[in-house]
Amino acid sequence: MAQGTELGSIELRNKYTVYADGNMYRVVSTNGRQQFASIVSRHNVDILANALKGQSVSVDDVLDRIERGTIKDLTLNSRGYKIRYEVQYLLLSLVARGDATVERDGRKFVYHLRASAGQDTALA
Repeated sequence: MAQGTELGSIELRNKYTVYADGNMYRVVSTNGRQQFASIVSRHNVDILANALKGQSVSVDDVLDRIERGTIKDLTLNSRGYKIRYEVQYLLLSLVARGDATVERDGRKFVYHLRASAGQDTALA
């Protein structure tokens, strides 16, 4: 199955590789021999980039903002505990396309979004 254009790989606890494919990103998680693929919309990644530009956030920070309704127009496809993973994949897509960096801070990961983060036009 075609993966699209590889944007980059990120090592957290697992290895994540992000591919651009039309109006979506495919995030492939590798843990040992197992691979899992998830799809996130480019539109949601753009919304998150614009809402968080210039800020440092964790997945929990973003989840809190979503719950409070401060990130407008974000349409998540997941429910329950799976929302956490979708948010992580959105943030990893930002890292892969160069709009953010990520570093470990104790047991969590902090994403630092560039002030110039915004709409991805390179592959549109």
